Amino acid sequence: MELFWGDIVYYIPFGPLTCMLMGIIGTGIWVHYTAYMYNQVNWALEILGPTVTAPNLGRIHEAIIATATVYMIFAFLNFVVGLWRKVIQVKQDLEGYDAKTGNIYRIVVLLLGFSWWIQVVWLVLLLMGCGIFAVDTYVAYRLIEKVQLNQAAMAPVYNAWVTGVATGWTVSSSALAAAGGDLIVAVGDGNGWPRAVTCPSTCLNLATFPIVEVDPDQACVCDAVTLAHANEALDNALSATAGMFVGLWFMWVFGDFFKTILTADFVRSDFEAKVQERAGAGGGGGGGGAMGGAGGKSFGARGGASFGGRGYNKL
Repeated sequence: MELFWGDIVYYIPFGPLTCMLMGIIGTGIWVHYTAYMYNQVNWALEILGPTVTAPNLGRIHEAIIATATVYMIFAFLNFVVGLWRKVIQVKQDLEGYDAKTGNIYRIVVLLLGFSWWIQVVWLVLLLMGCGIFAVDTYVAYRLIEKVQLNQAAMAPVYNAWVTGVATGWTVSSSALAAAGGDLIVAVGDGNGWPRAVTCPSTCLNLATFPIVEVDPDQACVCDAVTLAHANEALDNALSATAGMFVGLWFMWVFGDFFKTILTADFVRSDFEAKVQERAGAGGGGGGGGAMGGAGGKSFGARGGASFGGRGYNKL
């Protein structure tokens, strides 16, 4: 009985099973953090204004759905093929080598291996896309942070003007409004300085973001509360960056382990087929007899009776 249960455990495809579980975990991690980052960036855009949009941002959502679906299918199929290999091995130990099944198995493994290299290309593109997404988010966060620092630096000057402490400035409320709330720009306009044609330093100029589309009349965002809420959303988005890349790493590494296991199993199956061909050409008797032998009818005798024995197939 101990030998029987030991054989059952041996035939469990632990390699493919582990890779499938870790691949699913990695995909879940990537989807969770990428979706969270995507939603937070979208929320920041909504805060900044009703006309503020990022058309290319929708590709992140499409990539999440497509990648999760395809990778899950790939992981499941790899596990099924790994399980199939063990089933073939059990049948081989009991009854001998089946050339037709071996040929079909190797064709399936080749197709799955080819699909993995296609996915490698996609994962590289996905890594690049996620990197660009993270960099753009960081740049936006730092720009808003800079605007907030400018506003903080301007606050004492503005208070001095409002309270009348500072004298000699001829600035009206309409001039200040025209300058977007930037007192320095308003003072310069009132004293004959060149008029500013861009967003003031205490405001966020959304027109400078090539990935953002916005109504020109709403491109300059100066409200401190709006900027604070938008930057909070972007800060939340950046907190998900590490999880996003960790998920991608899991998907890459365990997908590559899958490919390695498939390659090893393909080599073993091909070796068994060639040995069987040589045995048949040498008049060694029927393939089943040569593979199964008198002792090949039990799991315990598989080590010396078949090519799939414990001493040979370890995955």
